[in-house]
Amino acid sequence: MHTIIRQYSFEAAHSLPHLPPNHKCHHLHGHSYTVEVAAGGEVNESGWVMDFASLDAVVTPLVKQLDHTNLNDHFNFPTTSELLAKWFYDNIAVAMWVSVSETKRSKAVYDGYAR
Repeated sequence: MHTIIRQYSFEAAHSLPHLPPNHKCHHLHGHSYTVEVAAGGEVNESGWVMDFASLDAVVTPLVKQLDHTNLNDHFNFPTTSELLAKWFYDNIAVAMWVSVSETKRSKAVYDGYAR
C-alpha cells in the first residue's frame, strides 16, 4: 500500500479555559497551525493513490472555516491539537491519519487505523 501526505496551514487563536488560570494556555493566544493529512491505498491506473486536488477539495474548506478565527467559537471541546486532529480526521473520509502542529517542535497525530 502507498501513502500520500498533504500539508495545509492556517492561523487561529484559542484558549484553554479548563486549565488553571496561571497556565499560559489558559488565556487567548494564537498559533500558525500546520495540518498534515495522510491517505493510503493501492496505486491506480493513473499511477497515484489519489489526485492531490481531490484531497484539497475535502480539506481546504475545513481549513478555510478555521483560518483567522477563534477556535473556541467553533467547537464545544477543548481546542487542543489532539482533539483538532481527531475533528479533521472525522471530517475527512479518506484520511488514514491527521496531524496538527501548533509549533515546529510539536505535533499531535490522530491515527484512525491504530487500535
